[in-house]
Amino acid sequence: MLKKILFSCAALCATRSSFAQKMEPPKSTTVITGYVDGYFRALTKDGVGNHNNYTSFTNSSNSFQLGMASIKIDQTYGKFSSTLDLGIGKRVQEFSYNDKDIMTHIKQVSVSYAVNSKLKLTAGKFATHIGYELLDAPANRNYSMSYGFSYGPFFHTGFKADYAIG
Repeated sequence: MLKKILFSCAALCATRSSFAQKMEPPKSTTVITGYVDGYFRALTKDGVGNHNNYTSFTNSSNSFQLGMASIKIDQTYGKFSSTLDLGIGKRVQEFSYNDKDIMTHIKQVSVSYAVNSKLKLTAGKFATHIGYELLDAPANRNYSMSYGFSYGPFFHTGFKADYAIG
């Protein structure tokens, strides 16, 4: 009797494994993007020397400046993803006004997990998109960095959940 049970279990396992789908390892992707943003700000109203500053993050006058050089690395592995967004230059220093040392240059760093096709959980430091302007010049329709972007918060640290309704 025991031989029949063992034989039946072995046959069932062999049959089951022949119908099983092959598990593919999760796909991994890495995307690296970057840009360099430079500007020249000329003050022409009433000649040289008028220092009314009608913009944010462009506090120099009559000179070429490096706004920001930025590199962003996005890594995805299955349902997990991570982002590291680094920057150097005047804009990132003024953007991260309350950070010190290396933290000044970290614009964003986060880790995410897609629970399902609609729910994604993320923890880290994020750029806060308030108003109509963004810190990154390529994503900013209004390069001027007007007063609409002057009063933060510019970033936050914490946890968020994204849920797609549609």
